[in-house]
Amino acid sequence: LSPLLWRKLGQGMSAGRVQSVALRFLVERERERMAFRAAEYWGVEAEFAVAAGSAPAKLTSLGGRALASGTADFDPATGELAATAKRWLKREDVEALTPALEAADWRVASVEKRQARRRPQPPFTTSTMQQAASNRLGFAARRTMAAAQSLYQGKDIGAERVGLITYMRTDSVTLAEQALGQAGEYIRGRWGADHHDRRQYTSKSRNAQEAHEAIRPTDFSRTPDSLRAMLDDDEWRLYDLIWRRAVASQMSPAQIEQTTAVFEAALPDSGSDSPAQMTATGQIVVFDGWYAVLPPGGGEQAVLPAIVEGERAAISDVEAAGHESQPPARYTEASLVRKLEEDGLGRPSTYASVLETLTRQRGYAFKR
Repeated sequence: LSPLLWRKLGQGMSAGRVQSVALRFLVERERERMAFRAAEYWGVEAEFAVAAGSAPAKLTSLGGRALASGTADFDPATGELAATAKRWLKREDVEALTPALEAADWRVASVEKRQARRRPQPPFTTSTMQQAASNRLGFAARRTMAAAQSLYQGKDIGAERVGLITYMRTDSVTLAEQALGQAGEYIRGRWGADHHDRRQYTSKSRNAQEAHEAIRPTDFSRTPDSLRAMLDDDEWRLYDLIWRRAVASQMSPAQIEQTTAVFEAALPDSGSDSPAQMTATGQIVVFDGWYAVLPPGGGEQAVLPAIVEGERAAISDVEAAGHESQPPARYTEASLVRKLEEDGLGRPSTYASVLETLTRQRGYAFKR
């Protein structure tokens, strides 16, 4: 493609087989965003007082019909309600409905509790390290690889130079037996035997080249805290993430209790709007497992009080909430790397240079 670009558009351009497809993904996503038509939809949020405390809830159903409550409920090309049985509330609908909700006699219609287990993710490959560093640390791929290269080449610790992580260009999620034993010993000593769950991972990618181990610390006893004074900020933050991910991969699943409570009331003189249902959701961590070393990113659900099916509930702090359906998000470095890897394009070790070419070197795209 590059010679074609030189003839048609001018010298100094490039069209490598991976960067061209990556640029195509960016263009296609931008076209989707340009064609998108937003839809405004409204809901109601409230606080319920029960015997054991208070619980935030959202209006989810009127007259047996679920309410449109997210982007997926609307046609992205028209902004109209998609072909579903859901009901679309406008601002005037919510304003007319709010007094009836406040005056209604609410009870707890149902309480459902479900136990869930959250398993840890495998130790890092090149691609997943770049994605996690982007999401958790805000690192660009090139910045991540520069810090990883420095950690791999080694740092002066005491009288010797020591490599702190294994080779950072790898598709493998496998750990050596020595590493499995060392990680288990550390976990049992630090958190107890109930937090240790030895496991070996295997790669699922059809293009995986597993000449190396997963990215891990060369010695699990070298905790991030013990190396703080010996590393610069980027190196330390990346080492901390690599160490925690590798340790977490050998820990027990976290056990979560998820609770969904449905509050219901008949609305007087409301016709098809009755009954109304509002739903509260929350969770508690029953056993932290690998959360002890690597708490999950993103917001966690609220912790609900003990709610008893059939009890009465008093509603307060009713508030109309307006929302707008959202276009597909632009790619971040992390999501573009994930897309390339999922589609089997290029090698993870080249993604940093591909992104650099698209942005800084050629200016085909820019980051904001």
